Amino acid sequence: MGIRTFRKIKFFMRRKFIQLIALTPNSIEKIVSYLLFISSIIFLTLTPLFMYWCYQLPFEQTQGIHVRMMFIHVPAAIVSMACYQLMAIGSLVYLIWSIKYGIQLIIHLIQPTFYLSIFTLISGSLWGKPTWGTYWIWDARLTTTLILSLILGCILTILKIPSNKNKKFYKMIAIIVIIGWIRSEERRVGKECR
Repeated sequence: MGIRTFRKIKFFMRRKFIQLIALTPNSIEKIVSYLLFISSIIFLTLTPLFMYWCYQLPFEQTQGIHVRMMFIHVPAAIVSMACYQLMAIGSLVYLIWSIKYGIQLIIHLIQPTFYLSIFTLISGSLWGKPTWGTYWIWDARLTTTLILSLILGCILTILKIPSNKNKKFYKMIAIIVIIGWIRSEERRVGKECR
């Protein structure tokens, strides 16, 4: 193998690597659609198994049948907060670098995050009644989740209004998301400091 052949292979490898790194809107769309397809297959496969597993669980000594609600409530809460973290990252990306993918991330995550946070509040209340004897306690976690749900509902309503959506409009939405994120992080960090 001569030096000339080695240079050709090196040039070819470098070109292919640059093509892999160069993310165009079309390549990002293909990657996202592929990941969405894979995650939906995983979700559709694991959901029946998870439901069967939850059905087979024995009753807990103190909570009885209501312990099964925690296997739905806790993952919904974790995923809703993780989606909100992604929305905050998207808004920071949009505000700092003015990359439109940040605001697109917010727009695409707002609806599932809102529904998951509402589901978290409802399932937590349904679990709290037999466990604690009340549907609602003005605890920091519950109140923060309620505030985040209200913020998400407001943003979702604002996005549904047909209007001229320019850069200022999207910057306002990104700032609202960051304010809600700071509020939720303040609660989490304050709890860890105690």
